[in-house]
Amino acid sequence: MAISKEMISYAIDGFRKAQPTLAHNHSLFEIYEGNLLKFIEEDFADSFSPESYKAICPRISPINVLKRIVDKLSTIYSKPPKRIVVNGTPQDQELLNWYEENMQINATMNIANELFNLHKTTTLEPYVDEMLPKLRAVPSDRSLMLSQDKVDPTRPTMWVKYMGNIQYKGETVGILYIYTANDFIPVTTSGDILEGVLIESENLNGSNDVGAIPAVYINRSYHSILPPVDTDMLRMTKIIPVLLSDLNYSIMYQAFSITYTVDIDVENVRHSPNSIWTLKSDPTSDKKPEVGSIKPSIDITEVNQHIMSLFSMWLHSKGIRPGTIGQLAGQGDISGISKMIDEMDTSEDRQKQVQHFMKAESQLWQLITKKLHPYWMSQRMLDTNLSFSANCKIITEFQEQMPMTRRSEVLKDIIIELDKGLTTKKRALQILNPEMKMDELDELLEEIGEERTTTVEVPDEADDMDNDADESSAGLENV
Repeated sequence: MAISKEMISYAIDGFRKAQPTLAHNHSLFEIYEGNLLKFIEEDFADSFSPESYKAICPRISPINVLKRIVDKLSTIYSKPPKRIVVNGTPQDQELLNWYEENMQINATMNIANELFNLHKTTTLEPYVDEMLPKLRAVPSDRSLMLSQDKVDPTRPTMWVKYMGNIQYKGETVGILYIYTANDFIPVTTSGDILEGVLIESENLNGSNDVGAIPAVYINRSYHSILPPVDTDMLRMTKIIPVLLSDLNYSIMYQAFSITYTVDIDVENVRHSPNSIWTLKSDPTSDKKPEVGSIKPSIDITEVNQHIMSLFSMWLHSKGIRPGTIGQLAGQGDISGISKMIDEMDTSEDRQKQVQHFMKAESQLWQLITKKLHPYWMSQRMLDTNLSFSANCKIITEFQEQMPMTRRSEVLKDIIIELDKGLTTKKRALQILNPEMKMDELDELLEEIGEERTTTVEVPDEADDMDNDADESSAGLENV
C-alpha cells in the first residue's frame, strides 16, 4: 500500500477534529436548501414549555433571509468572465470551448460562488461522466482539506472527502476517500481500508496517477486551511424568524383578553359573542363583586423596528451597506428587510471575491490542461482527439464589480454633467452601457444623431415668385 498508516491516522484525526465545523456547515447548507423550519422548532422546543411550544408552532414564520443574502453576494458570474488562451493554438481554443460547454463552467462556478459565501470555502472537483468532462462544486459539510506544508499551511496537501455511512462489521461507520498528490485510499472512520473500492477501481496499489490532488480549493481565509466559522451567520439567520414568530405569538394573546371575576359565583358561563351571563355574587363575602378583563398589549411597531435594527447592524458587520435603511428604520415597516436586501451594496465584497476566484480558475485550468486531460486521454476516457499544447495557459478576466444603482439615478447624474459641460455624449453612453465596445458606442451615437436631425427643404427664389403670382391671381378672382 502506497499510503502509510500514519497518513491514514492523520486524515481520520483531522476529520474528527473538524466535526464541529462540518456540522455547522451542514446546518447552513440545509437552511440554504430551504429546510429552515426544523431549526426554528428546535430553538422553541428548548425555550418553551410543552404547552406553549404546541401553541407557537403553527405561528412560526420561517422567513429565510440566508438564501436572499447569499444569492445577493454571489453574482460575480452573472456576467460571464472571459477565458483567454495564451501561448496557445486554435486547437487549444477549440478544446477550451469544448470544456466550457460540457462542464457548464459558468453555471457551476456560480454554485461554487454561492457555497463560498455560505461556508467561506468550497471545493471544485472535475470528473468524467459518459466520456465528457464535468465539474461540480462540493459543499464544505462533506469535504475537508488538510495541510502539512511547512512553508504555506494554507496550501492543501491532502483532501478528505466524506462519502456517507455504511454498516461495517456490525456498526455504522463513515467512508472517507483520502487523496494526496500521489495516493488514493478509501477508509472507514475506524481506520479500516476498503479493499473492495480499490478492486472496483482497478487500483490495488492505492496510487493517484494524476500526480496532483484532483480538486481545487477556494478558501476565503489567508491564515487557516480550515477557517473558523462565522457564528453570526447561523445565529442571525435563525434569530430573525424567531423574533417574528415571537411577535405572532404575542399578537395571538393580544387579540383575546382575559376575563376575571371577584367574589362572583360563575356557573355554566359560555364565552361567545352576544352571550348573556347570569352571575350570582358570593353571599358569604363582604367584598364588592366585580367582573373585569385583562388585555395584553405589545407595541408591534417597536418590535418591528428592533428587528430591522438588528438586521441592519448585522449587514454592516459583514461589510454590506443596506439600502434605504435610514428611512425604513423610522417607519418600523418589517417589509423594509426585503428592501434592504434588494438595495444593499455588495460591490466591495464581490470585488474581494473576484481575487479568490481568479486564483481558483487559474489553478483549475492548470490542473485540467497539465494533469487531468493528459491522464484522461491516456485512459481513453474522453470523447475527443484534441490535446492542449505544452505551453498554453488559460487566464480568466472578470468584469469590474459595480455598485448596484438604478439606471434612472445614473441618468440624472449624467444629464447634470452634460448640462455643465463636464463630460461628452460618448462618455455618458459608455457609463450607461458599460458592456458596449467602442465601435458599438460610435454606431449608437451615429444613430442618435440621425434621429435628432430634421431635414428642412428651402424653396428656390423662382418658385417663391410663381407662388406669389398664383396667390395674387387667386386673390383678384375672389374680389
